[in-house]
Amino acid sequence: MTITEFLKSIGFKSHGSVVNSWDAFAPSGTVLMQLWSEAGQRVREHANAGAYLRVRCFHAEGFAETGAARAVGYSGRRRAIDAVARGALGYVVLSAPPAGLRGPGVWAKHADLSRAYPVLEVEAADADGDIYVILGQPVPVATIDERRAA
Repeated sequence: MTITEFLKSIGFKSHGSVVNSWDAFAPSGTVLMQLWSEAGQRVREHANAGAYLRVRCFHAEGFAETGAARAVGYSGRRRAIDAVARGALGYVVLSAPPAGLRGPGVWAKHADLSRAYPVLEVEAADADGDIYVILGQPVPVATIDERRAA
């Protein structure tokens, strides 16, 4: 299943095209972020009792280097972060490529489209300008299917 087919199957629409956008939105305002799984994301102790993972959703250095070339992607990401920070429901689907591989088509090839992680909170930017989301335990993607909720 392609990312476009996946998003359509659960009632979400990409901010731009799936090639240039990393976030999708449902008509209800629910957000679905596409993020990377990396070592060290598991939360051991956190003020939020439901915290399971802490995942970077905005990399300030990457934005400084490629922001102009990836304007649609960063626009969608900013929209997603702002919506969740204002209280919109948010979920994350993670991709875990081998050895930190990145590039065109890599996220989709290694994404686990069977489960989504609820966003519990958005952390304010750290000293480097990076922004993280705190995620809860994963749920089956079928539970976030916006077509079923309608």
